[in-house]
Amino acid sequence: ILGQTENGLKTTLRSPKVLPETVIYDPELTVTLPDFISGPSGMNAIAHAVEALYAEDANPVISLMAEESIRAIAEALPGLLADGKDMAAREKALYGAWLAGTCLGSVGMAIHHKICHTLGGSFDLNHADVHCLMIPYSAAYNREAAPEAMAAPVLPDAPAQAVAPAQSDAPALPDTPAQAVATTTPPAPDPRDAIRARVHAWADAWSRKDMPAYLAHYDTAFTPEDGLAPAAWTQQRTRRIAGKRGAIAVALRDLTVTYAGRTAQVRFEQHYRSANYREVSRKQLDLVLRDGQWCIVRELNAG
Repeated sequence: ILGQTENGLKTTLRSPKVLPETVIYDPELTVTLPDFISGPSGMNAIAHAVEALYAEDANPVISLMAEESIRAIAEALPGLLADGKDMAAREKALYGAWLAGTCLGSVGMAIHHKICHTLGGSFDLNHADVHCLMIPYSAAYNREAAPEAMAAPVLPDAPAQAVAPAQSDAPALPDTPAQAVATTTPPAPDPRDAIRARVHAWADAWSRKDMPAYLAHYDTAFTPEDGLAPAAWTQQRTRRIAGKRGAIAVALRDLTVTYAGRTAQVRFEQHYRSANYREVSRKQLDLVLRDGQWCIVRELNAG
């Protein structure tokens, strides 16, 4: 299966030409995969198994593999996210991923994948993240239309609050003890999450042409790279955004955060697109924590 995104539209095709001759499943090769990729990727695999249960061309053998895939990945993810070097969890996750991949290659997908492809292609969103967010709601929407799939042993009617907001009727993850989720003390928040959110908000403000919101992300000690005085730099950026016609899209990819207490460095690939201009560049932002807020003190082109 080959997925392609062009001009905001994601399409897929099936062809033996893209079938690999060999696939190596080695959990040791996945140890350095960060948790914010491992988690959504596991949910992406679960989405393939869930949709295989109610596919138009579903069959008993694939349904059994789908149920086992969901069970294995759901059991593996908590341990894997708690300890990225938990080899038993990574082995089970890869076992479930293999089953999910077999399901994907054997039967068709349905509405959940159509929704995710539309959202991802239209808004340049990370593929696995969209699957991770949407699968509880897609499955809940299909509850009445696919009673046999929803009656599968790995999709019990667990309390929704175990894995979803109280106002949602999305189904809980399979085999997730509600009391364990409710009574476990949540881990301390990762400060890098706030830094990532701040940088994405900075890019979003530019996309919306909201200059006050954009400038609010810069520290009072910010020094422009090109040697301009801060006031002249602000005027230059204001004129630049005022001259943009039509919609602007800014997507940040391969974003990495180096965190050191009250300072941080963020590096990423910036994909910029407007009606008559496209650019891909590497950026580096140096940030400092001021009064509980991360602010940009330096902005560099990283090559």
